[in-house]
Amino acid sequence: MGTNRVVIGQNDAGTYGLFVAQKGDNANNPSGNLAFDSRASANFNVIGYGQGTLSAHANTSTIASTLYNKSPKTFYTSNTSSGSVARVAHNVSGYTPTVIARFIYADYISSGKALKVFTPAVHLSHLRVEFVSFSDGTPDDPKINNSIAHGFDYETDGTYMYFMSYEGGFNAYNTLRQSRTIYSGRTIYYSYLIFDQPDIGVKL
Repeated sequence: MGTNRVVIGQNDAGTYGLFVAQKGDNANNPSGNLAFDSRASANFNVIGYGQGTLSAHANTSTIASTLYNKSPKTFYTSNTSSGSVARVAHNVSGYTPTVIARFIYADYISSGKALKVFTPAVHLSHLRVEFVSFSDGTPDDPKINNSIAHGFDYETDGTYMYFMSYEGGFNAYNTLRQSRTIYSGRTIYYSYLIFDQPDIGVKL
């Protein structure tokens, strides 16, 4: 049995729909009322959709710390020309709509079709290790300086949707303390659906 708070598609009971449990509950087997149940909404309709691509960020030895705590909207505001972020008008007036977004890498595309999709997820990790010199008490040159950044996220406000790639690759020191790129990150392919219901407060 699944333990997801959000279920899109077929749940454990074999019913199809969009099910969102209350915080700490299980949408497959809720102990109380669901926060959202598409079966109870006769007008939960798709009113917009689209797709796009986002490029990876330039790989650096500090890429993860550079992207840390940067939301899609915040990053776009300061980097409007970056190919790693996109802003799209949702054309819904009066409220922020419920939006679902998924992403994929080229590895999972065959004959123009997605073999699988991923829910928004971000992984940022930066590790820098220095040793204190006993002679004068100041830190020595870093012995380890690794930075890993990858993933995708999105954000919606009253006017726009913001889509952001967190792909920044993996940069690490070698045994000579020289920075080297292990991999440089991948292109993100994303798609989204816009529904005619207000945002339910859960990232779908």
